[in-house]
Amino acid sequence: VFARTQSMARYSRLGYVALNVTDIERSVDFYERLLGLQLVGRGKSGEAYFRCSNDHHNVVLYPAPTAGLKRAGFLMESEADLSALRRRVEGAGLVARDVDPAECANLYQGPTFRVSEPHSGTILEFYAATQLFEHALFTPTVAKIERLGHVVVRSPDLEKSPAVAQEAFNFRCSDTIVGLAHFLRCYPNQFHHSLAFTRGERSGLNHVNFMVTEIDEGFGEMTRVDALSADMWLAPIGQVGDAQRPVGVKRGPHKDVSLSVDNHHRSGRTSCGTPSERSRRAVSRSRHLVDRTAVRRRVRVAVRRTRPSGHNHF
Repeated sequence: VFARTQSMARYSRLGYVALNVTDIERSVDFYERLLGLQLVGRGKSGEAYFRCSNDHHNVVLYPAPTAGLKRAGFLMESEADLSALRRRVEGAGLVARDVDPAECANLYQGPTFRVSEPHSGTILEFYAATQLFEHALFTPTVAKIERLGHVVVRSPDLEKSPAVAQEAFNFRCSDTIVGLAHFLRCYPNQFHHSLAFTRGERSGLNHVNFMVTEIDEGFGEMTRVDALSADMWLAPIGQVGDAQRPVGVKRGPHKDVSLSVDNHHRSGRTSCGTPSERSRRAVSRSRHLVDRTAVRRRVRVAVRRTRPSGHNHF
């Protein structure tokens, strides 16, 4: 019975990320002018909807006193898969909470439920229908963004969070850097990972990733950010696993945003729990770009990153 349920709970993709931001107007400017995401509209509570695909939205920004990840939304292949996933979630002892129909309407989604991953506090959302822009394709205007890539969160229990994601949410492990990170894909999505957990003393957002079509985009972003008198510095990236080449990471008004290019899709060369040589070599140096609009000093950024991020509320 479990095997049949497991095979039925099939995902389409990571649909969107919702982020809490401390200055909504400056954050909107960051995503629209610096990244080139398309602003779709504003909600009644001041939230801003952006897209980098034909979906109605791939990023939603919410005004909040504390910056961080509010939730990550995953699109299922069908209503039957959504129901199968709910049975699986509840069978694992977790609570699935329905989203109010009015909020679903604001999100241009069908019936939706949310679950809190208990060890990191990360809110995951699941739905099977969303509005598409069939006759207004997304066209990159700044960075050559191809799609929303993945979201990485910190967990105080690096072993239990990925285990819950696999048992309760039907994610599959693509790679592991022992003691550092677990990379998970939403089955049967072909991409290496949509969600990853990295080691952290406290829960919170590590970064959101967008895939670009050319590796030169990283250097183009450096030029654009430098023209805006934003800070840039070098820092290591150790969570790229086997699947991607890091282009760059820039700090937005909420947390980090990374750009990367696919090397391949699923990793068939390593098993979960065994670090590959390429993963170990992937600790490379990449350009980090800072947007000062939300925080004026790096020391304040570091403090913000270790505080609870307000993402544990439905």
